[in-house]
Amino acid sequence: MGNTESNVTSGVKKQAGTSTQELYKFVNLKGGGLLVDMMKRAAQSKQFAEIDHAIKTKVEPFLYNKGAGKWIPVASLVLLRNRERPRHKQLPEIRVMENPDEDFDIAQHCPDVSEAEYYTNMEAYRDVCWDIKERGAVGETILHLCLLNATSLHADLAKRLLRFYPKLINDIYMCDEYWGENALHIAIVNEDPAMVKYLLDAGADVNERCCGNFMCPEDQKASRFDCTDHEYEECYRLVLARGADPDAQDTNGNTVLHMLVIYEKVTTFDMAYEVGSTLSIRNQLKLTPLTLAAKLARVEMFFHILNIEREIYWQLGSVTCAAYPLSQIDTIDVETGHISKDSALNLVVFGDKDEHLELMDGVLIDLLKVKWNTFVKSRFYKQFYLFAIYFMVSLFSFILRPGPTLEDDDDDEKIVLVGNQRNITAIREMYSDLANASFIFLNESISELIGNTSHVDTDLVFINRTSTWWNTYGECPLMNFETQESKFRIISEVLLLVGALLYILSALRESRFLGYKMFIENLVSKLTKEFANF
Repeated sequence: MGNTESNVTSGVKKQAGTSTQELYKFVNLKGGGLLVDMMKRAAQSKQFAEIDHAIKTKVEPFLYNKGAGKWIPVASLVLLRNRERPRHKQLPEIRVMENPDEDFDIAQHCPDVSEAEYYTNMEAYRDVCWDIKERGAVGETILHLCLLNATSLHADLAKRLLRFYPKLINDIYMCDEYWGENALHIAIVNEDPAMVKYLLDAGADVNERCCGNFMCPEDQKASRFDCTDHEYEECYRLVLARGADPDAQDTNGNTVLHMLVIYEKVTTFDMAYEVGSTLSIRNQLKLTPLTLAAKLARVEMFFHILNIEREIYWQLGSVTCAAYPLSQIDTIDVETGHISKDSALNLVVFGDKDEHLELMDGVLIDLLKVKWNTFVKSRFYKQFYLFAIYFMVSLFSFILRPGPTLEDDDDDEKIVLVGNQRNITAIREMYSDLANASFIFLNESISELIGNTSHVDTDLVFINRTSTWWNTYGECPLMNFETQESKFRIISEVLLLVGALLYILSALRESRFLGYKMFIENLVSKLTKEFANF
């Protein structure tokens, strides 16, 4: 019936315990109540006059217009529900109240609506039978309580109530926790097909939807909001009878097939598909049931849907020749020719779950092999050889660059700052390459200037090596073209520059084909995987 991990509101706790609502004197969640006792006596004696009289005299005062119902603006009902929201999510009309639970009076927001006004804008009004101010702790009616108890006695009482007041059938819960739930929802959850059939025959609305906090997915509870223009809907209710649309979508764009993929209900998926649910409908994320199974790594559901969509040409024993539609599988969009990031193959390849590896089997592997042999193989080897040549040219280019020889290195001038002349002999013995160095002696004032006075008598302070090989050139040595090596080097460097520019142009062309967003995502994912290896 919804998300079982939903937070239980204070109203739910009141419903389960003792409460002051008059409604619970007739029927309560413990299985008792005045009407339940009367129904038990009537079932035993087959005399229903007592229970019928009690329903007419005791239940009717809780109904609008003696059971005929009343049209109430949806905007007023939304304000009623909005009282239970946190302060920062309350609508302005509710937020200005110091104590919304006590200050908000639904009667003041329920003007009399004529039939002409109702039919002018039917979506702006809801037909309500049970008085809103006389509801249970979570906005339930007596009919809801009968079905929640889920016994044959309570079922008989529910049918008796509907016999006198048929409009009770479409009353919904009025609290934020279970908003939108009606008697048909409860009967379906109870897995009571007899009661479901009875309610459908009695006119239950098969298009009513639950959109309370209890039915909302956990990752969307924080983003729920109220709007006085309509009743915000969150969940798709499973009803496959009485003309209900099997392809109806909820606010996330999910159909019943999407939901069955999420919860991995293979048997129910087959049943929904057989009665007419469509496999090609996409949700708000542009995902069909097949691609949703690929994204969530639902291995069994993915291959099951593939088998449903395939077209078998012939079978011989265990050998089957079948064709699979590529519109949802291949990375190339069959209509535009562009890359489809929502394709099953793309979602599996870039998936982050271990189960995605299990999807790399069967038709996906065959598709990858065909794409490799047809498009990728020749291009891969071509780029491999080009990169090999590029790196060889870069290797020769850097090897042939001019640099100091061994003789030049030995002739480098060395300047040593020492504390005094007594240290020269020890320094020459310690550092053999300072045999021809020039020494500068520091007096105490210079030592203080360089901040090394504590070590001025004993330690080596500074060594400066000034290369002399660079000074042999009148201009930059990289611009010397006198030798064959220099000419080959400059040609190599020019080729490197041209190759780098061509590579950038090729990358820009690829990003234009893939789409800049997907190109950046691929780069980021590649860098992330590389850093993860360290």
